[in-house]
Amino acid sequence: MTVRNNVMVVLRIIAAADEIPEVDRTCTCCNRRLSGKVAWLELDQRTGKSHDHGGGPADKSQGWFPCGLRCARNEVAKAEAP
Repeated sequence: MTVRNNVMVVLRIIAAADEIPEVDRTCTCCNRRLSGKVAWLELDQRTGKSHDHGGGPADKSQGWFPCGLRCARNEVAKAEAP
């Protein structure tokens, strides 16, 4: 659990980087090579915001993208900020 911009961020979908094919093993946010744990974020095409709970309609999803944990926390905090 992390607090960013007064928003509590708990990442829900976390996997190991080595489960991702080598050619795709970069953070979607910062393009750094991923290692260790990664978070999967879904991009909502209606809002352009990323989240990790799959709450948007399936037909409005741009898909799920791997991110480093720090970037994922920052993206989720931006999406949930008032």
